[in-house]
Amino acid sequence: MLLHQLISLLLILVTAPFVMSAPLNSDVGAEGLSKRDSCGLLTFENNIGQPLSTGKCVKMNMNSMPKKYSIMARCRCTFYTQDNCEKSATGWQGPVKGDFVNRDRNSYTCRHY
Repeated sequence: MLLHQLISLLLILVTAPFVMSAPLNSDVGAEGLSKRDSCGLLTFENNIGQPLSTGKCVKMNMNSMPKKYSIMARCRCTFYTQDNCEKSATGWQGPVKGDFVNRDRNSYTCRHY
């Protein structure tokens, strides 16, 4: 029993810095945009659904996230067909849940599943 608790605590301590590293009110997006780009609101959540931060207008291709991205937390993506993004989104309409992924600590996106 004690061993199980120690392992759980260790997992929390190891993953907490990564989960909390999402910048507040940051612009969020991904490279390689295509005709399936989406705009909307991206909310970062931890693995039990508590909000961590909210991204501004996002444009992303939900189908072509590179495998090298590492999953760090959950996210909730809410997309709109029209908003104040540079171009209107077509297709995806939220809410869509996915994995919060990070490529270089400055580029965050949400991979659809």
